[in-house]
Amino acid sequence: MFDIIKLTMIVALILAILFIGPVFTIWSINTLFGLTTEVTFWTWLSAFWLQSLVVTKVSYKK
Repeated sequence: MFDIIKLTMIVALILAILFIGPVFTIWSINTLFGLTTEVTFWTWLSAFWLQSLVVTKVSYKK
């Protein structure tokens, strides 16, 4: 029973980070550079895409 609750909480936390992370990125860029970029689906998707390109590590072992 507790394993299912722990797993559910971990999955919910990961999903929250995935969806809230790009919003925080847009917010921080707006604050740092004085921009007035609105948070829309397309700006969220752009920030998500950029974060996935920057954060993703690809390793290749021979």
